Amino acid sequence: MNRFILNSTLCVISFFPMGKMLAHKTTTIQRPNILLIVTDQQNIDMISALKMNDGKYVSTPNLDKLVERGYTFTNTYCANPLSMPSRMALFTGSSPAQYGVRNNEVEKSCMNSVLRMVSARSMGHVFKREGYETYYGGKVHLPFSNWMHKESFQERYGFKYLCADERNELAKVGADFIQSYQSKVPFLLVLSFINPHDICFVMPSKTRPPFEKAYKREPEIKMAVDSLSRIADSMPVGFFETDASAPLPKNLQPTVNNIYDNGRLISDKTDSEWRRYIWMYHRMVEIVDAQIGKVLDALDKSPLKDNTIVIMTSDHGEMRGSHQMIGKNIQYEEAQRVPLIFAGRGIKKGMDDKSVICNGWDLLPTMCEMASIANVPNYEGISLYGLVTEGKPLLKRDYIYLESLQSYQIIKQGRYKYTVREASGLPCMFTDLKVDSLETMNLIEKPQYQDVITELKVILDEELEHRQIVLDENGWRNSKGRVK
Repeated sequence: MNRFILNSTLCVISFFPMGKMLAHKTTTIQRPNILLIVTDQQNIDMISALKMNDGKYVSTPNLDKLVERGYTFTNTYCANPLSMPSRMALFTGSSPAQYGVRNNEVEKSCMNSVLRMVSARSMGHVFKREGYETYYGGKVHLPFSNWMHKESFQERYGFKYLCADERNELAKVGADFIQSYQSKVPFLLVLSFINPHDICFVMPSKTRPPFEKAYKREPEIKMAVDSLSRIADSMPVGFFETDASAPLPKNLQPTVNNIYDNGRLISDKTDSEWRRYIWMYHRMVEIVDAQIGKVLDALDKSPLKDNTIVIMTSDHGEMRGSHQMIGKNIQYEEAQRVPLIFAGRGIKKGMDDKSVICNGWDLLPTMCEMASIANVPNYEGISLYGLVTEGKPLLKRDYIYLESLQSYQIIKQGRYKYTVREASGLPCMFTDLKVDSLETMNLIEKPQYQDVITELKVILDEELEHRQIVLDENGWRNSKGRVK
C-alpha cells in the first residue's frame, strides 16, 4: 500500500489507478519511442558529471551528456539490492518478496503465481498490448526466464529478444537497431548491459575462492577481468598506496552494532588492496559508459532523436569497501542508491536531490504515462512524468518500502531508515541519514529516536501485511508457504 501525507497531516490514502490518471491524455499526439538503458551494479556516484564522492576518479562522458540534457534523480533507491528481485521490480512494478522472489534463484513452487503476474503487469506485455513494438537485448536475469531460453523469454515477458551479448556486441546491435528502424509504430527498446558487474569476479580477499566455474561458463568475464588486472599490475610502484589512485571509503570500518552477517565482512585486505579493487570498479564503469556512448551516438545521428525518450538506471549498487563489505544484497546506501536519468522528447533539464524515488516502484508508472497508456495495472509506484516534463510537484510520499534477501526496510522522508531482519528476535537497525549519512552506527537503542522507530515499525508491519509477508521465529513466510 502506498502512503502519501497531504499538507503534513497524518491523512493516509492509497494511490489511485494509473489508468484513471491518464484518461485525459489525447491519442492524437505521436507517442514517443522509449530507450531504456540498464546497467548492473552501478552506484549513483559513478557518473562524473554529478561530482559526488568517487565521481572525480571516474570519467563517464556519455552519461554526462544525458545528465546535461535531461533530468536526473540523485536520491533513487532500488527495490532490492540484488539482480533478479531488483529487475523483477523494474519490469513489473511489483514486490518481489510478495511473489517469493528474494534471491537470484526462485523455487519452482512460485512459478505459476509469478508468471500470471508477469503476463498481466510486465513492461513488455503492457506496452505490446498498447501497440508498441517491444525489443530487448543483453542481460535478462528475470524469474523463470533468461537469455538461454529466448522463446520462453519472449512469450513470458513480451519482448522480441535481439542479442544475448551484454557488452560490445549489445552496443553495436542497439546502435544498428536505432539506425535502421523504419516503422511508424513506436518502439520500446531495452538494452541491458552487464558492467560494472564484472567487479564480482575480482579477487577481493585472500579467503574468497576463485571463480573457475564462472570463467568456464562465460570466458569473456575472465578476459575482461584479466585485461584490467594486467593494467593494474603495470601501474607505477606505490600507485595504490595513496588516494590518488582511488579513494578509501570514509566508512571503511564496520558499522557499530551491524545487524548483517559478520561473515560478509572482509578484514584481510590492506588499504592498497582496497584501492586496487575500487580502481578496477571505476574502470568497469568507464567500459560500460563507452558502450552506452555508441548507442547514444547512433541516436544523435538518427531522425528518431526528436521523438525518443532515453532512460538510464541500474539494478543496484556496489559496496566497494564501505563497512568492510563488497558486492550487494545489503540495505546500505552504497548498495541501494542508483542512477535514474530521463532525457529526450519533452524532458526538462534538472537535478533533483530532494525527491526520494524507488526505480522498482516508480519507473514503470512513469513510462506508461510517457507512452499515453491508459489501460495500466494499478501499480503501487507513482509517475514522475509531470515532474520531469513540466516541473509539477509529486504527490507527497512520506515513506518508501524496500526489500532484500535478509531484511525489509522503511525510509521516512529520505532521512530515517528502519530495517528489520527476516525472523523475529533478530536485531533491527535504525539510522538517521541527516546526522550519519555514512551509516556508521546503529541507533536502534537511542532514546531520542524511539517515537519515530515505533512509527516506522507500524508502517513496515502494514506494508508486510499488505503483501501477505509474515515475520516469525520460523523465518519468512507468505501466503504461498515457506520460501527459503
